[in-house]
Amino acid sequence: MAKNKESKLLTGFLSKILKEKHSVKVNVGGKMKTITKGEALARHMVAAAIGYAETVSTYDKSGAPSGTVEVLHSPDRNLAKEILDRVEGKAATTGAKEDDSRPSVADKVTELGAKRLNDIAKKSSLKI
Repeated sequence: MAKNKESKLLTGFLSKILKEKHSVKVNVGGKMKTITKGEALARHMVAAAIGYAETVSTYDKSGAPSGTVEVLHSPDRNLAKEILDRVEGKAATTGAKEDDSRPSVADKVTELGAKRLNDIAKKSSLKI
Protein backbone atom coordinates (compact mmCIF):
# COMPACT_ATOMS: atom_id res chain seq x y z
CA MET A 1 0.00 0.00 0.00
CA ALA A 2 2.84 2.39 0.86
CA LYS A 3 4.42 1.82 -2.53
CA ASN A 4 1.17 2.86 -4.25
CA LYS A 5 0.95 5.98 -2.07
CA GLU A 6 4.57 6.91 -2.88
CA SER A 7 3.88 6.36 -6.57
CA LYS A 8 0.87 8.69 -6.43
CA LEU A 9 2.95 11.33 -4.63
CA LEU A 10 5.68 11.09 -7.26
CA THR A 11 3.13 11.34 -10.06
CA GLY A 12 1.62 14.42 -8.40
CA PHE A 13 5.02 16.12 -8.11
CA LEU A 14 5.89 15.28 -11.72
CA SER A 15 2.56 16.65 -12.94
CA LYS A 16 3.15 19.88 -11.03
CA ILE A 17 6.70 20.28 -12.37
CA LEU A 18 5.68 19.54 -15.97
CA LYS A 19 3.12 22.37 -15.83
CA GLU A 20 5.81 24.93 -14.93
CA LYS A 21 7.14 27.29 -17.60
CA HIS A 22 10.41 26.20 -19.19
CA SER A 23 13.36 28.59 -19.36
CA VAL A 24 13.94 27.93 -23.08
CA LYS A 25 11.77 29.52 -25.77
CA VAL A 26 10.99 27.69 -29.02
CA ASN A 27 10.06 28.89 -32.48
CA VAL A 28 6.42 27.96 -33.08
CA GLY A 29 4.96 29.18 -36.38
CA GLY A 30 7.56 31.91 -36.74
CA LYS A 31 7.04 33.26 -33.20
CA MET A 32 9.22 32.65 -30.16
CA LYS A 33 7.03 31.05 -27.52
CA THR A 34 7.58 30.11 -23.88
CA ILE A 35 6.51 26.51 -23.36
CA THR A 36 5.92 24.31 -20.33
CA LYS A 37 8.42 21.72 -19.19
CA GLY A 38 5.89 19.07 -20.20
CA GLU A 39 5.76 20.38 -23.76
CA ALA A 40 9.57 20.57 -23.85
CA LEU A 41 9.75 16.94 -22.75
CA ALA A 42 7.15 15.91 -25.35
CA ARG A 43 9.08 17.73 -28.09
CA HIS A 44 12.30 16.00 -27.04
CA MET A 45 10.57 12.60 -27.00
CA VAL A 46 9.20 13.13 -30.52
CA ALA A 47 12.62 14.24 -31.77
CA ALA A 48 14.25 11.17 -30.22
CA ALA A 49 11.56 8.90 -31.67
CA ILE A 50 12.03 10.12 -35.25
CA GLY A 51 15.77 10.78 -35.02
CA TYR A 52 17.56 14.10 -35.23
CA ALA A 53 20.90 15.78 -35.93
CA GLU A 54 22.65 17.86 -33.31
CA THR A 55 25.60 20.22 -33.67
CA VAL A 56 28.03 19.83 -30.76
CA SER A 57 30.93 22.17 -30.00
CA THR A 58 34.36 20.57 -29.65
CA TYR A 59 37.21 21.80 -27.50
CA ASP A 60 40.96 21.23 -27.55
CA LYS A 61 43.01 20.06 -24.54
CA SER A 62 43.34 23.60 -23.19
CA GLY A 63 39.54 24.03 -23.22
CA ALA A 64 39.44 26.47 -26.12
CA PRO A 65 36.73 25.94 -28.76
CA SER A 66 38.12 24.03 -31.74
CA GLY A 67 35.04 23.66 -33.93
CA THR A 68 31.79 21.76 -34.19
CA VAL A 69 30.75 18.22 -34.99
CA GLU A 70 27.35 17.08 -36.23
CA VAL A 71 26.04 14.12 -34.22
CA LEU A 72 23.26 12.02 -35.77
CA HIS A 73 20.82 10.35 -33.39
CA SER A 74 19.03 7.42 -35.02
CA PRO A 75 15.27 6.93 -34.51
CA ASP A 76 14.14 5.08 -31.38
CA ARG A 77 11.54 2.53 -32.49
CA ASN A 78 10.37 1.70 -28.95
CA LEU A 79 9.84 5.35 -28.08
CA ALA A 80 7.94 5.90 -31.34
CA LYS A 81 5.65 2.96 -30.47
CA GLU A 82 5.11 4.32 -26.95
CA ILE A 83 4.19 7.77 -28.30
CA LEU A 84 1.78 6.36 -30.90
CA ASP A 85 0.13 4.11 -28.31
CA ARG A 86 -0.34 7.07 -25.98
CA VAL A 87 -1.78 9.28 -28.74
CA GLU A 88 -4.19 6.50 -29.75
CA GLY A 89 -5.30 6.08 -26.13
CA LYS A 90 -3.96 2.57 -25.67
CA ALA A 91 -3.09 1.38 -22.19
CA ALA A 92 0.50 1.67 -21.01
CA THR A 93 2.55 -1.49 -21.34
CA THR A 94 3.75 -1.56 -17.74
CA GLY A 95 3.47 -4.83 -15.88
CA ALA A 96 0.37 -5.45 -13.81
CA LYS A 97 0.89 -5.49 -10.05
CA GLU A 98 0.52 -8.89 -8.47
CA ASP A 99 -0.92 -9.47 -5.04
CA ASP A 100 1.46 -11.98 -3.45
CA SER A 101 -0.84 -12.61 -0.49
CA ARG A 102 -3.36 -14.50 -2.66
CA PRO A 103 -2.55 -17.60 -4.72
CA SER A 104 -2.74 -17.21 -8.48
CA VAL A 105 -5.31 -19.01 -10.62
CA ALA A 106 -2.59 -21.34 -11.92
CA ASP A 107 -1.61 -22.25 -8.34
CA LYS A 108 -5.25 -22.94 -7.45
CA VAL A 109 -5.73 -25.20 -10.50
CA THR A 110 -2.51 -27.09 -9.73
CA GLU A 111 -3.53 -27.56 -6.11
CA LEU A 112 -7.03 -28.74 -7.08
CA GLY A 113 -5.62 -31.21 -9.62
CA ALA A 114 -3.16 -32.63 -7.10
CA LYS A 115 -5.95 -33.01 -4.52
CA ARG A 116 -8.16 -34.87 -7.01
CA LEU A 117 -5.33 -37.19 -8.03
CA ASN A 118 -4.55 -37.92 -4.37
CA ASP A 119 -8.24 -38.67 -3.70
CA ILE A 120 -8.33 -41.08 -6.67
CA ALA A 121 -5.14 -42.77 -5.46
CA LYS A 122 -6.55 -43.20 -1.94
CA LYS A 123 -9.82 -44.70 -3.25
CA SER A 124 -8.05 -47.11 -5.57
CA SER A 125 -5.62 -48.27 -2.86
CA LEU A 126 -8.53 -49.11 -0.52
CA LYS A 127 -10.10 -51.45 -3.09
CA ILE A 128 -6.93 -53.45 -3.73
